[in-house]
Amino acid sequence: MVLFPRALPDIKFTNADFELQRFVSTAKSGGQLINIIEYADPCWKFTAKTSFLRYSDGQMVNAWLDSLQGGLGAALIRHPHYCCPRAHIHNRGPETRHGKLTAINNGNELTVVTVHAGLVLSPGDYVSLQYDRYYALTRVVDATGDGTNRTIVAEPNLPAYIQAGATILFDRAELLMRLDTTSVTQWSRDNENVSFTFIESRL
Repeated sequence: MVLFPRALPDIKFTNADFELQRFVSTAKSGGQLINIIEYADPCWKFTAKTSFLRYSDGQMVNAWLDSLQGGLGAALIRHPHYCCPRAHIHNRGPETRHGKLTAINNGNELTVVTVHAGLVLSPGDYVSLQYDRYYALTRVVDATGDGTNRTIVAEPNLPAYIQAGATILFDRAELLMRLDTTSVTQWSRDNENVSFTFIESRL
């Protein structure tokens, strides 16, 4: 029996990254003004390309892609190259203690408690959230606080299904996602690396 959500295969990637997509339209207006409308919620896209794979590894990745059933099965995508905030690359440890979300203001100002007192967050660091069976990913714009409390301003805004009480993780960038089948290049003798794209999904 295949269990979902599926994790990324344990292989090497030459390229892998999350990209935030915003759905905004702009139109020129009178008086040198511009009308800007966000017509859909922002969402994350994850694009990856493997290193050159031998036959057995290539077939393993192809089978993993097949197991997702064209996107019917979800994957829990964890960035294979991200493991800690920038300030902790050479000072590991504080990022491994999880925080607890106690309040959300304006959709993107997060009040977090129970973090390690030595945790340092910088713009660009990822913050992963888990609440019940839901996941979210956001990126630090600004962070303040001391002791075991932090106030984090992040983008994008948290989705409505992430609420106070959520677990905050600083040692990973991960999100529940669905495969974009139009993006897949499977392994073959003529193509020894695999590439694919995933799109953020609530469930």
